[in-house]
Amino acid sequence: MPDPKDILTTARVDELVEACMIDASTAPITSAIIGRGIMNDFVFVPDKIEEHHEEIHELLLALPDTFQQEGGGGWSFLNMCMTKDGVQWTGLHSEQEALMCLGQAAGWLGVIARFLWKALPGEMPYVTVLSERKPVEMASAEVVEEINQQMLEHMAMHEHEHETVPIEERMVTISTPPCIHCGKPGEVTLPKEAWERYNARNGQHIQVAWPEGSAAEREQLINGTHGECFEAMFPADEEEGL
Repeated sequence: MPDPKDILTTARVDELVEACMIDASTAPITSAIIGRGIMNDFVFVPDKIEEHHEEIHELLLALPDTFQQEGGGGWSFLNMCMTKDGVQWTGLHSEQEALMCLGQAAGWLGVIARFLWKALPGEMPYVTVLSERKPVEMASAEVVEEINQQMLEHMAMHEHEHETVPIEERMVTISTPPCIHCGKPGEVTLPKEAWERYNARNGQHIQVAWPEGSAAEREQLINGTHGECFEAMFPADEEEGL
């Protein structure tokens, strides 16, 4: 059986968010599932969630037994950074939030009502990995219409910016921490607006702030791991053999 630390990783969470989340290419949408997070809400494509719900469930099953409905019955969001074998898979609340939103959207995660959060440690919710999948809750027609309008406004704004601002003035190069594999620092170039959304206090999850960035670029921005180093540590043939 695969080791939980090999199942639940930031790279895998990011890949599933990228695979399931709406983007400009999907506009206008006719339906949506919304994952409610701590600071951000994630809007997912229903067909994509259905396609990947078993993979999302597998990630949630890698959480400690205390989170499992048939184990401890639920635990604080603050402890979602650990796997069931005691390994810390992330140090970022934004990654935990992304997993929480994926789990809700796929119907495999229950989250205590928001009005009760203030009575809990750190004012963070208790969550439960469900033993049986609950029906997926679709966004209302009014919410879908609002999402479409926001996407149209966002695209129009960026089209105007691209016409008036030279590309070199729209981009910023960020120095990244030393890579955990090779030990060398690096750089990632991305739109200034995306960096500001991500780097702000209580900033957006990287998938939300920079959806057009590649998985390798986002991973390096988060923890410094170069794309080629990640591939060296986790070769494709090893992943296929799990």
